[in-house]
Amino acid sequence: EEAMAYLKSRGIGSEAITQFNLGYAPNQWRSVSDFLVTKKKYAPEDLEAVGLVIRKDSTSFYDRFRGRVMFPLKDHKGVVVGFSGRTLLKDEKEAKYINSPETMLYSKSRMLYGLWENREYIRKDNGIVLVEGELDVIPSWQAGVKNVAAIKGSAFTSEQAQLMTRFTKNVVMSLDSDSAGQEAIKRAVTIAETMDLSIRVVQITGGKDPGDAATANPRAWREMVKKSVLYWDFLIDSAMARHDPTTGGGVKDISVEVVPALAQITNSVMRAHYVTSLAKKLSLPEESIYSEIDRANKKKELNILKQTVSSIEKGQVNRRDELEEYMLSLLLQFYETIKQLLPKLDLAWIGSLGIAKILDKLHIWDKDKAFVIATLSKSLPAELQPLLDTAYLRDLTRIEDPAKEWEKTLKEIHGLYVRGELKKLASEIAEAEKRGEVTEDLQARFASLSRGFVPA
Repeated sequence: EEAMAYLKSRGIGSEAITQFNLGYAPNQWRSVSDFLVTKKKYAPEDLEAVGLVIRKDSTSFYDRFRGRVMFPLKDHKGVVVGFSGRTLLKDEKEAKYINSPETMLYSKSRMLYGLWENREYIRKDNGIVLVEGELDVIPSWQAGVKNVAAIKGSAFTSEQAQLMTRFTKNVVMSLDSDSAGQEAIKRAVTIAETMDLSIRVVQITGGKDPGDAATANPRAWREMVKKSVLYWDFLIDSAMARHDPTTGGGVKDISVEVVPALAQITNSVMRAHYVTSLAKKLSLPEESIYSEIDRANKKKELNILKQTVSSIEKGQVNRRDELEEYMLSLLLQFYETIKQLLPKLDLAWIGSLGIAKILDKLHIWDKDKAFVIATLSKSLPAELQPLLDTAYLRDLTRIEDPAKEWEKTLKEIHGLYVRGELKKLASEIAEAEKRGEVTEDLQARFASLSRGFVPA
């Protein structure tokens, strides 16, 4: 009753409670864990591993969620992987919200709250409205903007962007107007440019966040979303409103804020449009804006080069690993097209044990049975789920010929495998000759591997 009263006070009705499977965690230390251990026979270690309990010492533990309204967190397959709980207690020491910790199942950076529940609305509208939290999603849904999901905070990630690309390329961002929210929008645009996403921004009036705005005036909220503007318009207008364009300092501040963003625009026509717009607003020649864009691009290229050199020096760049992950992504996303080419792959060529295990499952998949990612997922151990999700959610929308891309990747993987084997055999032959041993067998293997192989 207390939880229902709280939801009612926030304007959340029974239809939304059902849509999002809202619940309640009793205000008791062992209510949930006693039920799961005693009645359902789960081991306490399992409950700890998925973040439902907190261990006090080697023999005792207690429920993580107590006295809270509960929001189940579902992944892109509709599986509950964690929870968010909003306290109903008046104790100021209690955190208002707590989430499941990072586990083998739940990763905040790979989650969009409401994506699964609202996926059909997102597909139907060919667009997604991104907000920050659960109590932004639900009021928006009730207000009639149902194609909504939350990034759960303000740290927008490339994994979340990849999730969205499976449903739509059109994103409307409505985050809090604080600095964290604005930085998240900037990061989203950086990611969007690499994934061909369109980013629009809602300019909120009559409420500090989407949840308040949607609750206070549902009709006004729908209009705000409808009138969202492209990010670049929002950015220029926002900078102009905060800095005085009639002073040298103001012009500099606006340019520092806006120019690096304009440099990200890959479409030359769109970039020209916004350069003209900014130049007029600042009473400057367009050449000066283009000059600053060139400077921003050179600075960015230098930073990328430094990072690449640093990665190589640290041994982080591994072409074989990258190719194997890419090949798995191709197979998972274009299985029906590529399945007839699978026999060409020898699992001995694969260096990653995890990828080899998933590929082995696909090798023995019934070719006459439809490929379902959820079925494959259930057949794999928990430790392979993150690898499967990463591969399945990689953005491959620009691939025009999956079969051709697969064969090209397979050829390079085979070449890397052969190169590695030749290097090992050469070392073995050298060591054997030092010991005065016969190396005919090793040399025959070396010749067999070398046949038809073109060194890189």
